Amino acid sequence: MKINPIKTVLTISVGFLFIYLLGKYNWALWISFLVGLTGVFSEKLSVIIEKIWMKLAFVLSKIVPNIVLAFIFFLLLWPIAILTKIIRKKEFLKLKHSNNSFYTIKNGEYSKSFFDNMW
Repeated sequence: MKINPIKTVLTISVGFLFIYLLGKYNWALWISFLVGLTGVFSEKLSVIIEKIWMKLAFVLSKIVPNIVLAFIFFLLLWPIAILTKIIRKKEFLKLKHSNNSFYTIKNGEYSKSFFDNMW
């Protein structure tokens, strides 16, 4: 991955500018201004800001997907599973089988052509 600290600093600056425009937070405008000036005047500080930003992105990449998947599971999949169990009368997986075997006996004659195209 090619590093470009100036683009990273510009992206951070524009992001804080959007935060200011959406929420009218003065601190976001000041951070945007300071990060932008740092990117323009100091290459060394831009590299440091980019390293910090990439470490933050790495940490967030380990945390955020787990939170999102938990929300999807508990807010979408779990209620659907509960509703399905309540509504469905027939057991779908046949886990409560009274016989000793899960195999079903199918009586019938099988010819060679039956096995030619099984799938």
